[in-house]
Amino acid sequence: MARLTRDSARTVSAIFPSDADVARATGVSRSRVTRWKQGERAGDEGYARLAALTSVILILADVLEPETINAWLHGINANLGDQRPIDAIARGRIAAVILAAQSERTGSFA
Repeated sequence: MARLTRDSARTVSAIFPSDADVARATGVSRSRVTRWKQGERAGDEGYARLAALTSVILILADVLEPETINAWLHGINANLGDQRPIDAIARGRIAAVILAAQSERTGSFA
């Protein structure tokens, strides 16, 4: 499980400019992000957001460049009622964000 956390933290870190940005996106401290990247197993804190971000990134990775994925996460999304995906994840709307990412991947829009 620690390996999955480490790999997820590294996947998310490849999209965000800094560990501080990953920390804000997952709702944890920057030191926790560092520990995740070193292999510390994710507990409840931030785990759902880390898993959600990893899933969304993996869905979009074949069709968007890393900096474009970051822009997609922070941009207004019609499929989410004009919310930003990063905010929808923070509010627990993980399934909706995954569906929006799948729509982006397949080219179908709201």
